[in-house]
Amino acid sequence: MFHAGLHPRHPIDDLNKGQRRKLYNAILMTVREAIKKGGRYDEYDLYNQPGRYIRSMDNKAVGHPYPECGSKIEKVQYLGGACYFCPRCQQ
Repeated sequence: MFHAGLHPRHPIDDLNKGQRRKLYNAILMTVREAIKKGGRYDEYDLYNQPGRYIRSMDNKAVGHPYPECGSKIEKVQYLGGACYFCPRCQQ
């Protein structure tokens, strides 16, 4: 949702065709990058090696300004989990 510029609570059913394409491409880009870097930095592979993919939005980002626009990263609870987002870039 972050890389597609969509708010984490934006209903999937309400996405237009362009937004769906943007979300699809963002998912592909993110998964490919995570695979290329061997997974997330806080996870380990079968050889006990940490991944090198660093998430843009996580609990460490909350309250800090997002480099693109300067807005502070926020956290919301959603469907039993936590979502981190930029209130200016993800409306």
